[in-house]
Amino acid sequence: VDGVPEDTYTYDTFITTEEGVWTGVNDLGWTFQGDFLLAIGVSTSVGVAIDASNSPSMHSWMFLDSWGTWYNASMEFGLSDGEFGIRAGGVTSVGENIDDITFNVYKSDINGYYWLVSGDQTDTEYMDYDVYNETEYCYTVTSVLDDTEGAAGYPACATTGLLTSTISMENVLGLPGDTVAVGVSIDMGDGYSINSYEMSFGDWSDFDIEFLGIDTSGTLTGQLGWLVSVNDHDTSVTVASAGDAAMTGEGILLRLRFAIGLDAEPDEITIFPYDVLLNEDDDIGIMYSDGSIVIPECAGNYVTIYCDGGEWQSEVSWSLLNSDGDEVAAGGAPYYESDFCLPSDIYFLHMYDSYGDGWQGNIWGVYDNVSESEVVSLTLENGEEGLEIFVLGDAEHFLGCMDPDAINYNADATLDDGSCIYNGDLCSAAIEAVEGDAGNLADGDDEWFSYTATMNGYITVTTCHADQPEDTDVYIYSGCPDDNGYIIDSNDDFNCEGNAYASQVTIPVESGQTYFILWDDTWTPGPFTWYLYEVLLQDGPENLIAAGGIGSVSLEWDPASPFSSFRDDPSIPLAGSFGS
Repeated sequence: VDGVPEDTYTYDTFITTEEGVWTGVNDLGWTFQGDFLLAIGVSTSVGVAIDASNSPSMHSWMFLDSWGTWYNASMEFGLSDGEFGIRAGGVTSVGENIDDITFNVYKSDINGYYWLVSGDQTDTEYMDYDVYNETEYCYTVTSVLDDTEGAAGYPACATTGLLTSTISMENVLGLPGDTVAVGVSIDMGDGYSINSYEMSFGDWSDFDIEFLGIDTSGTLTGQLGWLVSVNDHDTSVTVASAGDAAMTGEGILLRLRFAIGLDAEPDEITIFPYDVLLNEDDDIGIMYSDGSIVIPECAGNYVTIYCDGGEWQSEVSWSLLNSDGDEVAAGGAPYYESDFCLPSDIYFLHMYDSYGDGWQGNIWGVYDNVSESEVVSLTLENGEEGLEIFVLGDAEHFLGCMDPDAINYNADATLDDGSCIYNGDLCSAAIEAVEGDAGNLADGDDEWFSYTATMNGYITVTTCHADQPEDTDVYIYSGCPDDNGYIIDSNDDFNCEGNAYASQVTIPVESGQTYFILWDDTWTPGPFTWYLYEVLLQDGPENLIAAGGIGSVSLEWDPASPFSSFRDDPSIPLAGSFGS
């Protein structure tokens, strides 16, 4: 009753003990409600085993005038504590469900008084966060069934450790004249939260850097909207912050911003936290990790060069030259070198692939160690070799087309980057073709020409003429492809006498309409001359009359007006036939 055994037993039976063996009593048939206690009478000749390793005991009792726990008796009489070796087996529960049981958790204070900290809970575990560091706490748990609370077991005690949070700082790179930000991170540990912090940072009195302020964008402090105050002591700084929203877990707390002097010498400047106070609580252990600002011995661009990321890396090689033609780096794939100091300059990357099918996904790049950003990323798309030109840093060079004859000539360019575009390279910059025997010169590369028809008739575009050995390929467009122009007709091999690989196309044209001719370098021809001829649309015969007879039809007509040729010598036949 109320967790204490009753003075009178409900059932009893006699047992016979035998030395050195377990005593068993089978098939008792006892029934009861609620908790029960199995007891055995002991004397100077009859004893019971005790498990002294299971201490403090929670389930063992003894009766001396009244029931009491063996734990109390062992403490009072100086006896060994433990659990008695009496076991019940084959107990069947009827009419009750273990899911109906709830538990009360009690916690002791420094005077040993227990109070309820969690009641009617169904879980068989409990986490207590209301504790102090390095303090012993004792707990006991009772079962509640049908609104009846069972006896409290003997307590379990544990001593808390020291709650430790970690403040760590970043190591950053910077060059003279740069502005850098040193991140301050916090790891508060599981189950701990704060609503305020205060901490100081120093000491940069012997170095050519200046504290500019703090940055909380994207940090825990900024995300929670905490108020921040900063006290700048010239060579150190104190930062305090607080807010209503609790801060938990880990992340970047804030960033300290510094300006590196223009005359700063190469060095490693340690930035360290101290006097850290979380929640205005001195009872929190703090672990510190210093940060630094590293000014490398590099007056140029402090970079990492790499080449990696694709397949068939044994086929890859490359060479990097500066504007003087000196090789500054070379290698293959994979390649990583993180300690390059490259002056600001124009650089030439020569890329090679021994198989001839490009780099198959391998990327060559330059990563700026100071700005922590990729500044160059290149690859060889196909073929055995390729060249890429790039400017690194603040070099006073301008890449561009330096040929005054090019349509994209750049008078400010200091180095030609191979980007020159000439008339004929683009449809929008097509060369105006001439009609007749004067002919038009093509360079053998992809080249665009245009012609505006002067009459309703036909034009013929041809490379079918004597002493023309090149293998040509021609397309005639209604307009530029970028302006939705379409192919009217094309020809690769016309089987001309003397050159089966020459090209010829004849199409109908309208006066005033401009047509675009593309000589495609499909078969890599050399330079060649081609001709364009224009002819009027010839009128058909007139006054056609049909008369029917027996077994025949008779036709008569008048010829058209005299035909006007398109060239000075009418004896020269039109090359090819009309139409496509």
